[in-house]
Amino acid sequence: MTAILVTFIVLTDSAWASPGDRSEEFRTCRLECEENYHMCNESLSRRDTSSLVMDRVFGWCCEQECFHLCMWRTVSAAGAQKFSGRWPLTRHFGMIEPASAIASFATFATSAAGFIWFLINKCEPHSKFKWSYYSMFVVMSFTWLSSTLFHIRDYVLFERMDYYGAFLYVLIPAFWLSCRAFYPPASNQLLFSLAGLLLMIISYVSYMELVKFDHTLHYQLCFLLSFVQFVVYASCLWIRRSRPVKERLSLERFLLVFAVGAVGPIGSKYFDRTAPFLWTFDSHSLMHIGLIPAPLVFWWAIAAEDQLLNSDTLPTKTSAKLD
Repeated sequence: MTAILVTFIVLTDSAWASPGDRSEEFRTCRLECEENYHMCNESLSRRDTSSLVMDRVFGWCCEQECFHLCMWRTVSAAGAQKFSGRWPLTRHFGMIEPASAIASFATFATSAAGFIWFLINKCEPHSKFKWSYYSMFVVMSFTWLSSTLFHIRDYVLFERMDYYGAFLYVLIPAFWLSCRAFYPPASNQLLFSLAGLLLMIISYVSYMELVKFDHTLHYQLCFLLSFVQFVVYASCLWIRRSRPVKERLSLERFLLVFAVGAVGPIGSKYFDRTAPFLWTFDSHSLMHIGLIPAPLVFWWAIAAEDQLLNSDTLPTKTSAKLD
């Protein structure tokens, strides 16, 4: 298994050089360690069983061990500082970023739990939108499982999966708005709208792969798209402010989805310049922890949408559309 991963996945050096990487102590230690495998093997021999299993599954070589060993030696001598754009984190269970990995998997679990609850208890058996519900769940699953893998090991393949999954995840509200506004699903308006989203995705991936894999651009785009979608949903709610509560309920819940989803990213900014708590919880992991409940609120909002769209009280298709 390790041989396969090492063959097909190249370890990324991640981000840009940070103060820790540039320090003389770190560079000297790393050079000595990589030239003296006794130093590396001695460090590897102190791993616990859980780390050993994880390393065998995902791969872990002396070069990686030397990086972490020298990182901690530098921190002990010169204090907390970033390495390759990240704060140093303790490798629990063999994971490079354990808190973020566990939080990402927990978000996948809440996505699955919310989706199953919705299908069993709230979704109309003959709903015309089942295809879109399954599509959104597939994107959620891909996003959070990719994030889990990337925070276990920062391989290039896992990094790409994580970034592209996050971009798709951010577009879920736009995808649902298209389905919601232009149903039935076979309508030309819906196909045109989905084609626009597909073009946006292709443009984004093409730029990242062919021009520059730009971390800053990725974060800026995700923030901008989230904000624009929030404004659109809020505007729809304002337009429908005089409608019956039943027709406003789903939009109100969607605004709550945006609010819950913003808590983690916004809150984590306050801790970005602070060393990780217990050398485990950094600002990035706090962002992931804050996102855990968001999928539950999302499927709760979708439940109200499905009930409205399939209600016998709506005599025409246009009466259920977003104004």
